[in-house]
Amino acid sequence: MYGVELHAKTAKMSKKVLKKFQNVEIINKDVLEYFPVGATIIYMYNPFPEKVMKDFVEKLEEYYRGRGGVTIYYFNARYSHCFGDDNWDVRTKPVDGPTLAIITKKI
Repeated sequence: MYGVELHAKTAKMSKKVLKKFQNVEIINKDVLEYFPVGATIIYMYNPFPEKVMKDFVEKLEEYYRGRGGVTIYYFNARYSHCFGDDNWDVRTKPVDGPTLAIITKKI
């Protein structure tokens, strides 16, 4: 499992908190420049402003073109409309608290 975090302090704190889990690696990079190879499930909690989310969706489109599918669990889904074209299936679910969007890439 990979966590990609732009801010060095947050990445360092996350590494410390999660060090007991041997299957977790925190990577201090910009997700628009680095994407974990082979990711099939993505978890996000409202990670970006709208403009960055649009750029992230474009990156996902490029990365997954011809590679198969991906499922995204997006909590506090303020910008789920950025996945609004025909390449994505977006389902929102009410949960206690923030909205959950389950987004799958159409193959």
